[in-house]
Amino acid sequence: MELDPTKRYSTLGDLSNHLYALYTMTEDHSDLERALSLSREALELCPVDDSQSIKRQMALCLKARFEWSGQAEDLEEALKIQRELVALTEGKARHHSQDVINLVDSLHSQWDRDPGQLSAFDEGMKQLRDVLRNVGQGPDRLHLLEKLATSTLDRYLQSDAHEDLEEAIACHRELMELTPRGHIRYAKHLSLLAVALHHRFGLFGRMEDIDNAVDSAREAVAIVRSSHRRHDLVHCLSTLGLCLQLRFSSNLHQLASIEDAIAVRREVVSLSHPNDWTALRNLAMSIHSRQRRLQKPDGFEEAIILFRKSLTLIPAGHPDKLLSMGAFAAAALSRCYLGGDIEYQEEALEICRENVALYDPSWAPSSMHYCLALGKLAEAYCIHDEYEEAFTRFEEAVNLRYVPPRHRFDAATLWANMARHIGHSSSLCAHMKALELLDLCLTSTPTIDLQHQFLIQNNHTHSALATNAASCAIEKGELEIAVQVLEQGRAFLWSRIRGYRPSIEKLQERNPSLAEEFKAVCQQLENLTVSSQPDILGMSPIPIYTTPHAAVGLGFDAKMTRNRQLLDDYERIISEIRELNGFSSFLKATPFSTLQTAASGGPVILVNVNTHCSDAIILRATETPLLVPLPGNLSAVVEILATRLMVVDRINRNED
Repeated sequence: MELDPTKRYSTLGDLSNHLYALYTMTEDHSDLERALSLSREALELCPVDDSQSIKRQMALCLKARFEWSGQAEDLEEALKIQRELVALTEGKARHHSQDVINLVDSLHSQWDRDPGQLSAFDEGMKQLRDVLRNVGQGPDRLHLLEKLATSTLDRYLQSDAHEDLEEAIACHRELMELTPRGHIRYAKHLSLLAVALHHRFGLFGRMEDIDNAVDSAREAVAIVRSSHRRHDLVHCLSTLGLCLQLRFSSNLHQLASIEDAIAVRREVVSLSHPNDWTALRNLAMSIHSRQRRLQKPDGFEEAIILFRKSLTLIPAGHPDKLLSMGAFAAAALSRCYLGGDIEYQEEALEICRENVALYDPSWAPSSMHYCLALGKLAEAYCIHDEYEEAFTRFEEAVNLRYVPPRHRFDAATLWANMARHIGHSSSLCAHMKALELLDLCLTSTPTIDLQHQFLIQNNHTHSALATNAASCAIEKGELEIAVQVLEQGRAFLWSRIRGYRPSIEKLQERNPSLAEEFKAVCQQLENLTVSSQPDILGMSPIPIYTTPHAAVGLGFDAKMTRNRQLLDDYERIISEIRELNGFSSFLKATPFSTLQTAASGGPVILVNVNTHCSDAIILRATETPLLVPLPGNLSAVVEILATRLMVVDRINRNED
């Protein structure tokens, strides 16, 4: 029987839908080919005004064929159709949210093909934000928010851009507000929020974030376990294992956390497919962390075997190869540190070389994982006594300007310590770079209690940086540099607070409007920094009532966003000020010529107490500084006296 031509395209479209649905269940490629052929035929017959549903179906078929065939032209054609469909309702109250979601999925597939290009993420996120502005409460908003939350977190993992992480956390919090507690979707949002908080803890070291992440992940596991949905349980257990692992890494005394992580990750392996490389790698990482903490090399073999198996299962070019190789490299280095023989050292070096070689040069310089990979390779070279290669790699790692400063600071301090230990000529450069990055770490940390927490966690490192740098400079006969670094290293936390109150009288005379703009941003940064809850020292927040934008009462999410925005303004204004004639060194490290003026009323004596060598430097107003070597045991004597003084002080406090 002949179909009415006006109805034939509709029937062909329905049949194409049916075959596509069948393909999703059977993965029979012939069903997909027939579905695509029928949708093309239907599109030729249907009127333009009635073609949207057929185009939508055709794009889905093309994308599905791309997923298994890898033909780039299929994805390009699908994207062209989906962009046309989105454009039909762009900026209008009437929209089709599924078209936006389909476009975002295809753009994500495009990114999978070329991970170095973030433009696909940017286009998809823009479309999602545009549509969300016109969508009220309801299922459409939930679906769009879920897609935006996933996209922003995925983009953060590639870009390390704080604003992507901020947006992901905000999206997940809104999703939880819109979803009934105890619902399976609520559990998924909880689990993804835990992942985002886990990453934010990696940025700022805020214990509240990692504790909330663990609690959220545990609640998500409890919800999905009662639903008996195996796939969801594996996902939520994986998140819980991730958060427990990080909490242990932040506090190595919490052995219970790593034991819990191992138990959770063993359960994930038992529930997953035998070829699930992610589950195997994660279990290996937890076992490695425990054995490194216990200083027991005998348990490393299980971790090494799991890493090797994981790597053999990952296809060449897959992004997970980078993560697994990075973790494998860390385990190989740990085995060397715990007494591995020359064979282990050779293997560790080869693994670390391969790890670095996996990164694409076009986007590696902006990746914190590349920074970590360079640091591991440098360590492997040090173990192998190839110090020139090692310090070249360290220098490359610390100069990756788009990588978060904390990772670069870790690389710089390791470089400084190793160079100092062997007396390498790069030691002074490494210490100076570490001091610079320490300041940058504090600048990018949004609250004073987190800044103080960072300094406590790195107490041994930061307290020795300036004295070690000065000691290196003294050994090289650079007494003026020694004076500069001693001043630079003095009281970092409080000098940072004072740094938001610079003297701007000269700037006020030269450019009043720029001075006022700079003053306003400084006030807001200071208020934001000290507006947290009473800090570890027991101090109350500093009240500043003249600030244009009060920060007191802001949640941490908002503070993180506001801090980043203000720092962008702060750096922009400083750049403009330094363009002015006579202001090129504005807020830079104080030059020796300026420090020397302190001796205009008489000599100033600086004492550098250091474990390597202790010296006094006599600063004179017009002549070069004088060096007076001090007894070699001075550092030990000072440490004993300081300990005794603390004991006396504690006794006096108890008596009061």
